[in-house]
Amino acid sequence: MSLKPIAFTAAALLVVVALWQIFSAPRPAVSNAAPGKDVFDLVIKDGKLASGQSVMQVHEGEQIVLHISANTTDELHLHGYDLHARITPQQTVVLEFSANRTGRFTLELHEAQTELSALEVYPR
Repeated sequence: MSLKPIAFTAAALLVVVALWQIFSAPRPAVSNAAPGKDVFDLVIKDGKLASGQSVMQVHEGEQIVLHISANTTDELHLHGYDLHARITPQQTVVLEFSANRTGRFTLELHEAQTELSALEVYPR
C-alpha cells in the first residue's frame, strides 16, 4: 500500500482545519463603533489631518458619526451634504447624519482652504 494517498489526505485535512480556524476566529471589535453606525475620529493639527482616515468609505443608507477635534479655530464643511461645523481647540465636534447621497464628498476647512478628507458613499 502506498503512503502517498494517505499523506495527501492528511495534508489536505490540515489545510482545511487551519483555514477553518483562521476564518472562524472572532474579529476584534472596533473600539469607537456605535451599534448600526460608522464612527470616524478625525484629529486636525495646524490645518491638516493629523489622525484619522483620509478616505472614509461607507454604503448608502448607513448612519455616519464624525468626531472632529482640532488645535485651531476654523469652519468645517462637508461638501455635497452641506454640513457645517465651527471647530475650536479643546472641543470635539460631532457630526451625525445619514449617508443618503452616493459619490465622493470632500471634508474641508474653509478658512485654511484645506481639503482634509473625503467621504465615499457607495450604492447598496
